[in-house]
Amino acid sequence: MDAHHAMTETHRHLLQFLMAHRFQSEDDLRDKLENYKLEHQYGLLVENMRSQNTNVHYDKTLEEFIGTINRALSLLHFKIVKTKHPKTRKILYTIINELDDEISKLSTRFSPDELTFFKTLIEALADEQDISKLTANSNRPKTLSMEAADIALDAFIEEGWLEEINGKLALGIRSITDLETVISELTAMADEEPATEEVQEEDE
Repeated sequence: MDAHHAMTETHRHLLQFLMAHRFQSEDDLRDKLENYKLEHQYGLLVENMRSQNTNVHYDKTLEEFIGTINRALSLLHFKIVKTKHPKTRKILYTIINELDDEISKLSTRFSPDELTFFKTLIEALADEQDISKLTANSNRPKTLSMEAADIALDAFIEEGWLEEINGKLALGIRSITDLETVISELTAMADEEPATEEVQEEDE
């Protein structure tokens, strides 16, 4: 009979912590997990559950806890994934929405020229790891002014698609999480005709 992966208060608090802090290092998440296991008496919880169902699985590692959480999140099309910070190479965990693609939202925020600019930057950074703002600006489409490119760069940084570290631009965590999807979808977006209808600004 298959093991039963049950969500406990320990799992729920770990999930809530990650939801409250968009990106968390692997070390910090392990420390939080150990604290939650003690605080909520995880071992006793599982033993009590096993008294009713002997197939309840006892999660031991962070990876096993995340696996159990992901089984529960899959019904909502969410998933916890891990990636590496582009500079520190530190392992980070974050939650992604598999149904409502974050990348597609860029089409309502940026013009086709800005999307083409962003795609060019992502591809350059995938090869070079970091570039100067001057180099980035020189890669802008001819139809995008230098001033407009600077404004777009600031927006990319503010929204987490790029990072500025010591005056250099690097891939942001949001881009790293699913880089191949970013590039392929931005290619399709940039090739589309500009929308003729006015896009209403979202309420803050």
